[in-house]
Amino acid sequence: MECPIRGKEVIKPLAKFGSRELAELRTELRSEYGPFVVNPARAQALKEILAFADKESEEACLHDRLRLEKRVEILRSILSPMRRLPNESLLRIFEYVCDENFLQSYPWNDFAPPTKLTFPVIVYLPTMAISSVCFRWRELALSSPGLWASLIVQTCSIPSSQVKSLVGFISTLELFLERSGDWPLRLALDTRGDKEMDYFLAPLTRHTHRWKTFKYRGQYSLTTSQVLSNFHFPLLVELDLRSNFHWVQPSDLDRFEYSPRLRTLVTNRTPPPECKIPLHQLHYAEFGIDFSEDLEEALRNCSSLRSVALRRADSWFLEQPERESIWRNITSLVIREPSVQPWNKVSDEVFPFFSFPSLTELRVERLEQRAADSATAWPRDVFISFVSRSSCMITKFTIRGISLSDLDLIASLKVMPSLLHLEVDDKGPIQTMHRSPITPRLIASLIQNQSNETLPNSLVPKLHSLRLLFDGKTFDDLAFVSMVQSRWFKPGSDLHAAKLTMGIGCIRSVVLKFSRRDVVVESYKPLRVLDEEGLRVVVAGKKGVQI
Repeated sequence: MECPIRGKEVIKPLAKFGSRELAELRTELRSEYGPFVVNPARAQALKEILAFADKESEEACLHDRLRLEKRVEILRSILSPMRRLPNESLLRIFEYVCDENFLQSYPWNDFAPPTKLTFPVIVYLPTMAISSVCFRWRELALSSPGLWASLIVQTCSIPSSQVKSLVGFISTLELFLERSGDWPLRLALDTRGDKEMDYFLAPLTRHTHRWKTFKYRGQYSLTTSQVLSNFHFPLLVELDLRSNFHWVQPSDLDRFEYSPRLRTLVTNRTPPPECKIPLHQLHYAEFGIDFSEDLEEALRNCSSLRSVALRRADSWFLEQPERESIWRNITSLVIREPSVQPWNKVSDEVFPFFSFPSLTELRVERLEQRAADSATAWPRDVFISFVSRSSCMITKFTIRGISLSDLDLIASLKVMPSLLHLEVDDKGPIQTMHRSPITPRLIASLIQNQSNETLPNSLVPKLHSLRLLFDGKTFDDLAFVSMVQSRWFKPGSDLHAAKLTMGIGCIRSVVLKFSRRDVVVESYKPLRVLDEEGLRVVVAGKKGVQI
């Protein structure tokens, strides 16, 4: 038969392949790829050669066997399924894997690194790892600057006498910056210590014209550094400045005065009126608040703001405003309650005194949970008054880590008839006082009437997606299945058409996750049928996704 290497009518013994044939194979490996890189006839011929090689290897001496294995490895690479994958598809995979390249300096003085490395350094640099696999992957990585443009950097201040020990760290940082070309940079910096760090910032500031996102954590004040003075940030869209041990100074924000594309700002507290950063451009902001006047001033200065996230900044008390404050431009609101519960919660100071008539998305969540936290009552009446007073049509509601009863949640849902997306995560303080709203009573209240008659007090009748994260051990699986079945109408059916006419929505996505129990697979079999009909169903337990 025809040889797949040179086209001759003979199969050459594999061990006798010369350097010319092997060079041709290597060239082919580097230059040819795609779905039709190996036709069926040639693939069959290669398989016959490999079969012959297997037989020949049994009789070869050790030296010949090693040489034979080398040739077998090359030939097997020709048949690798990876070669059939186009560069465009392979690059999409690389982009997903290389979203973060993590660099940590060494040594650390007086501070423990915030991230403990448990694997070789190359594992935390996926772009560099990929570029070391083979010729094709390296060429693809080097020709894709976006893979090198995402960096997370952790470092600490060290004495000037030890700066030389950072040569390798700085060289790696500069290598990524060089290979990222002109691609917009996504940078996240975490520093420890308050001494001079110009040796570390200097390589980054040479590329400020490419910064697209910049996130900062640490003690070091950016105002202290002279290398970050008088820069323009023409591509900067997202700025996140927070300090671990003190508040970010207004002068730190002033460093980013010339940011014509800035749309997102996250900082420890509301910027003062004299701050030079272009607040009027912002679409999203996250602030720590002390006084309602500070929040009102920030909302007034951020005239283009659409989404805002609020958390407590410093004081135990929030000063109450003298009158109701109405903001019609806000469509999304996030309330982040503190991990150590003070006397007043953020929600207690926002819900009674602020109104957002255009609000469509509301999320109330608790920050990092601690065993010493105290469970406080959910402000049911205040919340209901807030939604009613705002006259808003909330379509997405998320509540995470907040201690409230099922009756509190049911009452709150009743004032949100336009709700399309609901998420409840009941993971809260590790104590018996914590109340979970995910109970059989809540599940029963969500059951939809199957007849063609409309119930006047039907709970969230337009619900499209439901996501429950349950931290308990006792759960009524059958009641949950019945509830989902009651809200699913097969597309095209008469019932589906009738419900749509009455303004009742069909649920399209259900996610249920248990953190402390396994899934009773038998109980959820009816949902597999609905999944086949078009409903997205995910049920996961301690062992992972099981439905």
